[in-house]
Amino acid sequence: MSRKFGRPAFLLSLSVVVAWGCLALAGCARTAPHTAPLADSSTVMSVDVGGETIHLAPVEGWCVLPKKDARELIEAAGPEVEIHAIFAGCAELKAGVAKKDLQRFGVVGTPKDLLTLDIGDDRAAFVAEAARQLGDFDLTDVFREAQDQALSEMDEEMAALKKEGLTLHVEDPANLGEVAQDSAAVYYGVLQRVWVTGRGLSVERSIVTLFGVTEIGRRTLLLCIQSQFEDGAPSHDRASVETVLSQARAQIARLIELNPDRGMAI
Repeated sequence: MSRKFGRPAFLLSLSVVVAWGCLALAGCARTAPHTAPLADSSTVMSVDVGGETIHLAPVEGWCVLPKKDARELIEAAGPEVEIHAIFAGCAELKAGVAKKDLQRFGVVGTPKDLLTLDIGDDRAAFVAEAARQLGDFDLTDVFREAQDQALSEMDEEMAALKKEGLTLHVEDPANLGEVAQDSAAVYYGVLQRVWVTGRGLSVERSIVTLFGVTEIGRRTLLLCIQSQFEDGAPSHDRASVETVLSQARAQIARLIELNPDRGMAI
């Protein structure tokens, strides 16, 4: 099955979604807890994706973050990406964790230049071709730029740490490349590690971001899932990646379940 999208455009589109990732380098600020009911895994929402109706819902334990409460994330993604839904841990949303400090969140979207592109309904063939075109996709430079930008905007936080005799350390992002591929999706990842030292303390945190590429309803869907782990020791990296991969696969499976193949028209 021939593909209608070119490698440069597709790579650029996937690079754009790096803006969905946010670094929690400054601790967990709080906002007011959600008092209104949150849409959870039992709530199915329908969205228009390039003329096709796609049904979305988070997996158990995750809730929908209303777009009105996620303006910063949507603006960060820029005009190149159509965001269909944002998910986060229900417990965090109910507790009022600030959007930039969520320990885990996911975004489902489509690059706008692929929004109306009919890619057919052979998901396995599409995933294989997407993996072939993406090859050894490396997001390191894009993540490093975003990381440097985040650090440049943290003067107050850095000053507060210094006043307490603490120092923040940030490693360069580590490209994980293709983490997994199956008939449902292909997944790429990046690992970031930060830690704070001083006054006899050493607190580490790792941040794992995975991107899944799949076909749903004859349209290209991208899933970004990011999770933070309090114990960021390198020896735990593989387990952390596997945890996020499990989350991503579960969400892709949920999307496929909600959007069964329609079969051939009679």
